[in-house]
Amino acid sequence: MTRAYQSLFDELRAYKHSRALAVAFSTGLVDAIGDRATTSDVAARCSMREDWTCSLLSVLADAEVVEKIEDTWRLTNKGKDAVANEALRAFAGYHFHCYEAWLDLSGRCSGRINGPGFHRRASRNAEFVRSYLSSMEAIARRNLPFLKERFHPNGTVIDVGAGPSTFCRHLVAEQRCRVTALDLPPITKEAQRLFGCPASFEWVAADFREYVPKQKYDALFCSHLLEYASKLELPAWLLRMAGFIRSGGIGAFLTFLRAPDSEQIAQLDLFELSTGVNGDILGHVCTRDELQEALRIAGASRITCKPLPKGASYPEYLVTCTWA
Repeated sequence: MTRAYQSLFDELRAYKHSRALAVAFSTGLVDAIGDRATTSDVAARCSMREDWTCSLLSVLADAEVVEKIEDTWRLTNKGKDAVANEALRAFAGYHFHCYEAWLDLSGRCSGRINGPGFHRRASRNAEFVRSYLSSMEAIARRNLPFLKERFHPNGTVIDVGAGPSTFCRHLVAEQRCRVTALDLPPITKEAQRLFGCPASFEWVAADFREYVPKQKYDALFCSHLLEYASKLELPAWLLRMAGFIRSGGIGAFLTFLRAPDSEQIAQLDLFELSTGVNGDILGHVCTRDELQEALRIAGASRITCKPLPKGASYPEYLVTCTWA
């Protein structure tokens, strides 16, 4: 078998490793190993069957997360790093639930399955919402130093598609502004339960496309929502957000951007299939030029684009602008 064919075979069965890793984190199996443990010890600590535990540990060994020493298992250095990484653990918890979304892939592609996607359906499940919010919170925290150095809003701020509203909650904690965090009802309900409602901060349950603000805000913050708009509808989304901001107000967007010559990742993550945030509309990962043009159509000026420190996902940027 050639190397190229081998890589395709590896890709086809990659879901096995992915699912095993997600289950290992969600069941606490990686923690149950401790310094070293037998299969029966791990099974007992996780209330799992011993034969299935043994098979799951073997998959983790193939992924080089654990290794077997005589009759006991222990974490490899790679496994120890994974266990200690809060963002990775939270991400694994979220994707433990997201696996279901990709089971709809053939139906979505053929049009046999339409309507609300996985994310909107799953948001009725509080456990899913907690996993989602915990994942986004852990990942967002690593970007806080970068954002606090480069985005300095004052006055009133609206956080559109807020999720845990990690950055804006930190702004409020530093008494730099007043924040309205806007997201879908199940998200804001669970976010308030998890993170509370600090002074000068409010959660608002609404789809931003239907939200009618009581005031014009001094600034807008939006993290990883733009990818869920199609290329054609993106200017309308931005124009809608511009309507929340006073003249001369500023906007800041965290978003993935692709290189101009990289057509292969134009829609790499199939955003609407993985989350269903935008119904049956396929999202689009813009180039820098595409996003700047969409912002200009929406009335923005003084547009800047700065890369965030490289993470585990696609190239990520902070895009700021001013609205007339």
